Formats: sequence, structure tokens, C-alpha cells
Amino acid sequence: PHYIIRITERIWHDREVELCHRYYAEDCVIHTMAGPISGADTVVQNTYDTLTAFPDRRLDGDNVIWSEDQPGVFHSSHLITSKMTNEGDTEYGPATGKQARVQTIADCLCKDNRVIEEWLVRDNGALCQQLGFSLTETAKQLTAQDIASGSLLTDKLQAARASVTGSDVEMIGAASKIAAAGLKAIWRDKNLDALADHYDFRVQSKYPASREGYGYDQLAAMMAPILSAFPDAVLSIDHVAETPYLGDAIDVALRWTERGRGLRISVGC
Repeated sequence: PHYIIRITERIWHDREVELCHRYYAEDCVIHTMAGPISGADTVVQNTYDTLTAFPDRRLDGDNVIWSEDQPGVFHSSHLITSKMTNEGDTEYGPATGKQARVQTIADCLCKDNRVIEEWLVRDNGALCQQLGFSLTETAKQLTAQDIASGSLLTDKLQAARASVTGSDVEMIGAASKIAAAGLKAIWRDKNLDALADHYDFRVQSKYPASREGYGYDQLAAMMAPILSAFPDAVLSIDHVAETPYLGDAIDVALRWTERGRGLRISVGC
């Protein structure tokens, strides 16, 4: 946790962007929502681009759940809250001067004090909306740009799709088994009626575009249209980590992948 928090502070808060060359391997692979990228040089350039659009951006660490998968090989799941002001153009449109706050999860695989692979998920839907842009129109615009350039996300993810086998890594303990059971009930079994068996009736959930739910009934309402759109989806749980939290509680991080084909129209996603 100290390593992950400190390198984030140095790169983003102290603006020592070139330290990415020290903390990321030259051939590192970063799995982003726009497709995979590679290399410390790319990480440096993307960081500069982000700071041009959001000069005051902060990355405040909310939690780090970690594991030592092999001697000297560490895995961290870093939950981040970012506050920022849009002072430069973004992929969504021209600078708006508006403030935004979004959450990000960065899963990092580290060896010899360097990130060698990273899985990055950010709530871009919330960012787009807070900047004042329409999610629907922005999606159409970005899709049209991808088609025109011949750079489709579906093509970039061919290798990732092939790797989803439906098998799971071994769970560590009781906490990860509980979390995995709930995940499987939703995404593998598509059995929303079983949520009450896996979630507390006060469960609080957060989903893209700053959507929040309370209780398994609202959780089910958010999931139903997604599951309907991808009825043939296959789930794989790729990594799990557990760390103690406040006495008897356990924090769990599950990284998972789902492969599916959009076969139906999804309303409300």
C-alpha cells in the first residue's frame, strides 16, 4: 500500500511525471477502457495529456487491497477518487471550465518496484456528464470516429475475449468465496432473484455514470437491462485478494472478465 500510494502522489500530486519511467516497466501492458496500451513512454504521454485537460487533477487513494502472488511479485487493487477542473479539450469536447469528481480502480501487478501490468477502470460516464456532455451523443461521436479511423475497440479486444474461459482462480478464504458467490449469481447465473442470498438488505452499490443503489432490489434493477442485452455472456474471475479491515472485517478485491455478444437492446444502461 505504501508503494502504490507514494508513487501515485509523486507522479500526480508532485507532478513528477517522468518518474513513470522508473515505476513502470518499458514493456508494461495497461488494459484501459479504450483498449490495451503498452510501454512506460505511453504512460508518460497519457499522463501529460490528462494534466493538460485537467491541470489540478488529484488522485486520492481510498483503499489498497493487495496480495503477494509469488515471492517478490505483488498485486494491488487501488481505489481512487479524483477531483479536477476541465481547463483543456478532452475526447468529449472543448474545455468547459467545470469541476468533476470520479472514481477509478487501478489493479497493478508489480515486480522489482515496477508496474509490469495494469488493469484500469475509470467512471468515464460520470466524467462526461459532469462536464456537461450527453452520454448518448458522445458515444455516437466517439463510435463514428473509431469507424472512420478503422480503430474499433472490438478489434482491439480480440485477444482479451479469447482469454475468457469461464474458469476461476482459487478463492483465498471465506470472504472471497462470499464475494465470488454474489458475483456469479449476477453475471454467470443471471439469477437476480438470488441476490437476497448473497447481499445484505442494506448493501450500497456504485455503478458507472455515478449511479448508486441501496439494497438488493435497486442492485437488481441496475443489473437487469445489462444482463438482458448480453444473454450469452461468460464470466471468469481472474484474480482475488483479501486484506484485514477494522478487526474481524475483510476487504476483498476480485478482478473479473466477461465475454459476450450484444444480442438484445438494453434500455437504461
